[in-house]
Amino acid sequence: MDKISEECASSVARQGGLPALLNFLDFFNTSVQRTAMHAAAHCCCNVSPDVFKTVKEVLPIIQGVLSYPDQCLVESAALCIIRIIERYHRQPDLLDELLTLNDKALLRAINNLLLPPGSSPLISTGNYTLFLWA
Repeated sequence: MDKISEECASSVARQGGLPALLNFLDFFNTSVQRTAMHAAAHCCCNVSPDVFKTVKEVLPIIQGVLSYPDQCLVESAALCIIRIIERYHRQPDLLDELLTLNDKALLRAINNLLLPPGSSPLISTGNYTLFLWA
């Protein structure tokens, strides 16, 4: 799935690939979870307004992964969110709906990644910079 999502990201996203990758994430071992999140990050490169409903559906799952103990999973989830923000920045109404979903829980989760209480950021410098640019 990872290779397919890399080569055909928008097709996978349009055909319901994001929920297929993420809905049962917690039932798999870490290796499979990493592959699924990496594939989801590929799909998020090309999300368009026509798949907004799907993105909105899986965003709470991606947000939840931001608090996982596995750094690789957190990085992939962060990359998903960065790419979603980048793709929807020209549709402020859609972006606002995503960022304020569940009483702004996503914004709090991003803030906790960037400025965790009493420690350094929980993501790589590259993703930290991408969040600041997004």
